[in-house]
Amino acid sequence: MPRKKKKNSTRKNKETVRPTKVIITEWEDWKSGDLAWGKTFALNKSIYGEIIEFHPNDNHGPAVTLLDANQGGYITILASTLSDKDPKKIRIRRNKK
Repeated sequence: MPRKKKKNSTRKNKETVRPTKVIITEWEDWKSGDLAWGKTFALNKSIYGEIIEFHPNDNHGPAVTLLDANQGGYITILASTLSDKDPKKIRIRRNKK
């Protein structure tokens, strides 16, 4: 059986309104794009990366999303662990006896 011809009526799809997400780019002395060191919440592992955005109303406290420079993934850490220097190198060196 031959197919029926469709009418040439064009339907316009309704545009759906997407909610916009408010991205916080500054918090205290830090800005997005800064490079920083931090420690993960669960594993207490040192992370180095670029700050992407801030989450001041997180459940565990103010948090930061970093783009990890080594592994290339996004990681969220607490803002209280941010520092300019590597936390491993800050340890006190003791003289050998």
